[in-house]
Amino acid sequence: MDRRNQPEQTMKGHVGLLLCIAVLSFAAASGQVTYSIPEEMKIGSLVGNVAQDIGLDLKRLASGRARIHSADGKPLDRENSEQMSLLLSAFDGGEPLMSGTMQIHVTVLDANDNSPHFTKPVYEATLTENSPKGTSVMTVSASDKDKGSNGEITYIISNSKHRFSEIFQIDKTSGAVILVGNIDYEKNKHYQVDIEAVDSGGLSDSSKIIVDVIDVNDNRPLINVLSKSDNIVEDSPPDTVIAMLSVSDPDSAENGEVECSMIGSIPFKIQSTLNGFYSLVTDVALDREVASHYNVSVTCCDQGVPSLSSSITLSLQITTVPDKQTSRPTIKHK
Repeated sequence: MDRRNQPEQTMKGHVGLLLCIAVLSFAAASGQVTYSIPEEMKIGSLVGNVAQDIGLDLKRLASGRARIHSADGKPLDRENSEQMSLLLSAFDGGEPLMSGTMQIHVTVLDANDNSPHFTKPVYEATLTENSPKGTSVMTVSASDKDKGSNGEITYIISNSKHRFSEIFQIDKTSGAVILVGNIDYEKNKHYQVDIEAVDSGGLSDSSKIIVDVIDVNDNRPLINVLSKSDNIVEDSPPDTVIAMLSVSDPDSAENGEVECSMIGSIPFKIQSTLNGFYSLVTDVALDREVASHYNVSVTCCDQGVPSLSSSITLSLQITTVPDKQTSRPTIKHK
């Protein structure tokens, strides 16, 4: 590329220069000239008119059989070699032989021929549920071998995962990912977010952010009464079912493991029947003359730290057994 003429056509290619000038009559001289060319310059494009730029008489060069040859090119890649130096030599035909030399410096200008590249295909992190907004999740990073604006990278969340922008936000310049929404283990235990690194020319690379949510013990056990007998006959045998309960806790592991118990000395007991189901049964025979009414409190606690619990109170009435009618013989007097 001439300093005053920018070639209009550019495409990635190879440019190689072999300069050999033979001049029959040329005074000894030395100097240097510098050119800048784009790295995607088309093969065969003009780099510079050396003779004109150094002020040589073109007619004298022609009469002296001056020659400029373009040899087989080598790759022009600014990322591999930004500077090239060539040596121009000129010789006259006299006795003694006189010569002059000149250095030609070629600067390869950058073209946007490299895409950004993430340092990892997948970035992983863990977050505790209920983490406050503004919590730092991670920082992603990508690089671009190009120079200047061609190497400037912008980070974005992919459009297909736009809904995650309400939960996570990525700094378009630094790649820092922060929490901007609420995360709840019971609603979503795992997030996968697609991200992109885009340079100013539109070239891009993609990666993924995977966030695993860690459960905390933030839910109390839920107690649901499935069935209940309001009135219990006093001669009901032991293990008579009085009520059926279902107990659940949406937390995980120990945070969701529940045990139920009753407080006080009462003639009832609670039994676990199936996973999450309990039955309230009589423990001994009931006597209405001892107690005609019971308020039974059932407390269910999870195994989290600290433990969370829930309680309910069941009101039970003890009823008597209807007296059996007895018949006595009737004596008739005459």
